[in-house]
Amino acid sequence: LLILLKSKMSLLWITGRLIDKADAKVSPFDHGFLYGDGVWEHLRAFGGKLFRPHEHLNRLFAAASLFEIRIPLDEDELVAAIDATLKANDRTDGYVRVIVTRG
Repeated sequence: LLILLKSKMSLLWITGRLIDKADAKVSPFDHGFLYGDGVWEHLRAFGGKLFRPHEHLNRLFAAASLFEIRIPLDEDELVAAIDATLKANDRTDGYVRVIVTRG
């Protein structure tokens, strides 16, 4: 599970940890890399608040379910992870991409 902010980001949230973008790695054996086996969703933050996060995350969870990909967090935990990523990058406005692969 990867959370990244578009432009001017330093820290990415990868499987429960904030990691500097220079240290971020994806295994060449990850199914998302090998087969495109994953789902993603964009969200927008305005003034430090996510715009309609549960609508976006409902789509993410529905798409993951279609491909039988388990998301290791529930929606509230995922919103908290996104908020933590925004705060760690000192961002109040911007685009967020959540990517989930089969691993």
